[in-house]
Amino acid sequence: MVEIGQLKTQLSDLKDDTDRNAKETFTLKQKLMHAKSVTNSIPQTEGSKSPELTDSKGGFKPVSANDHIGRETRLLLPGITDDGKRTAFHAFMGSNEPVTAHKLIIFNIVRINNGHGYNNNTGVFTCPVSGLYVLTYTLYAYLNSWTTMELIVDNSVHSKSFVDGSEDYQVNGVTAISLVYMTKGDTAFVRTGTSTNSHLQSVGSIRSDDDVWSTFSGWKISD
Repeated sequence: MVEIGQLKTQLSDLKDDTDRNAKETFTLKQKLMHAKSVTNSIPQTEGSKSPELTDSKGGFKPVSANDHIGRETRLLLPGITDDGKRTAFHAFMGSNEPVTAHKLIIFNIVRINNGHGYNNNTGVFTCPVSGLYVLTYTLYAYLNSWTTMELIVDNSVHSKSFVDGSEDYQVNGVTAISLVYMTKGDTAFVRTGTSTNSHLQSVGSIRSDDDVWSTFSGWKISD
């Protein structure tokens, strides 16, 4: 009777182990099916491959965010080597800057400079490849400051705007976007402008600090 009782106990334990193994197997199958569906839903770009979700031993491995990004898109990410196929730049001011009439604004902190056309010491973009470009700037006025702003391309004004920070406790900015054809060697930069209205002359500072950044960007969109 004792042996029968022990055998019954062992049989019960084996049944419990079998049930646990069945549940674990089912869970793993569900995870594998989900992983395959995620892989199949990732859009494919030319020259790219689907990320492998399992390693050579069949276990799961982490997938980098960059695995889902096509090669052409990765060219614009910081730290990716520029192969000369795309021209783009993006920079911002590292601190507030006092303004006077016709003062060239220098955006000294560079995040993207594919094509090496932007000079953060002079604030000037020199076109490395002829084509159609989008050029844009966003500028913020410091408290009790205001000024007109101009985008100068090949010694001509291509956009003009006004930023006003005269009202207390408000953050006021302006964004201008221009579409221009540039020939290799042409230059573009942002400067303060002038106005025939004496009340709109440059006063105070352009703001760029921990709360807001004043930026200058551009990119080639076609030949």
